[in-house]
Amino acid sequence: MHVLFLYASTGSGHLKAAEYIEDALSELDPNIKVSMTDVLNMCNFPIETFVLKLFRLLISGLPNVYRFFYRLSENNALFNRIAGIFFKSSIERLQERCINEKITHIVCTHPLALLFVSKLKKKMHDTSTITMGIITDYQIHRFWLYPRIDYYCVPNMEMKEELLQMGWDDDCVQVTGIPCPRPCPKSPRADDLVYASNSVGTTSCLPSNELIYRNSVEKPGLIYESSVGKPELIYESNFGKHENQLDMKEPFCLVAGGGWGLSNLEETTYSLLKKVLSCNLFVVTGKNRALFKRLKLLERKNPDRLTVQGTIPNMFSIMSSASVVLTKPGGLTVTEAMILRKPLILLKPLPGAEERNFNYLINKGAAISFNSFVEQPDIVNKWHRLFSEKQSQTANSKSSEVIARWIVETKPSNCRMDN
Repeated sequence: MHVLFLYASTGSGHLKAAEYIEDALSELDPNIKVSMTDVLNMCNFPIETFVLKLFRLLISGLPNVYRFFYRLSENNALFNRIAGIFFKSSIERLQERCINEKITHIVCTHPLALLFVSKLKKKMHDTSTITMGIITDYQIHRFWLYPRIDYYCVPNMEMKEELLQMGWDDDCVQVTGIPCPRPCPKSPRADDLVYASNSVGTTSCLPSNELIYRNSVEKPGLIYESSVGKPELIYESNFGKHENQLDMKEPFCLVAGGGWGLSNLEETTYSLLKKVLSCNLFVVTGKNRALFKRLKLLERKNPDRLTVQGTIPNMFSIMSSASVVLTKPGGLTVTEAMILRKPLILLKPLPGAEERNFNYLINKGAAISFNSFVEQPDIVNKWHRLFSEKQSQTANSKSSEVIARWIVETKPSNCRMDN
């Protein structure tokens, strides 16, 4: 068996979802061959940089424009036709790879990957390669749904019922939950982290690829093909090395805005320092270097309450040590917080999928808004009684194992083979 995971580097969550399932597959059967590929790297032209820059510009600088296109794509027939022409050469490369490497399963954790695979199966008239979509948001968007996808893994029964109404067969849609790690991580050791130092030997502590995770090793038999790279692998750096440790002022609130450090983190940090005096803050800015530098200046003014870091190799381990998690409502991040039963405070969502995740989780009683937390910060002391049960009903801590077993057990289907 050779399983190819297709994701897109428009955010860290899509790769993480694939990795969590890969871990479960490896435990289920170490002989399964697994490959990982970023679909944005399958083009003959440098589309990855262009797409990522455009995506970030729209989602952070022009949110109303992004929201308009997001809603417009709810009926994705036009986008489907245009993308089929635009990515024709990429789909041909994927076809060649499937044949040469005898790929038996293609598992997609991003909508664009599902588009590629749908076009591929139509082109090959192929019913032998099993295709599966892993939906990583709590409410459906039409952009995830394409013909000729054999199976879908969805986070909740409401979404399954929507797919059944659209024509998918019951046996081809399984409520698995969003992929997640096991809820018993090890805390990161201080000597696992190395930071870059400049030519005069002072620590720069910049985020992104200057952060090196020393003790990580690539998993045998796992193939990565992405210029973005696997977050926990060693990054090359032209700087020297200087050891430093995570200075977490426990108990602490984890504040994160995803891999790009979005969702008004600076305003959120100022507000928490001013209005929630009992809260120590551990703020993760991701690859947002400008934000990192500004908050580092604020850290110097609040050394007893504020710690600022850039990219963290294993956010789940940090999250497990936090007293409270404040984050934008990305599907993977909120799932990780919920399986840990952490007080989950949702920051302002980015337009599109996160707005739907925000509303879904608030309505389910699995999270509260940032404004509610600021108005009543002591609500976290009642979290277990008021919210933990709702979190356990919303997120499945065994989702990755369930998906892995389904991958191994599945056979080609005729669930949605129409044109």
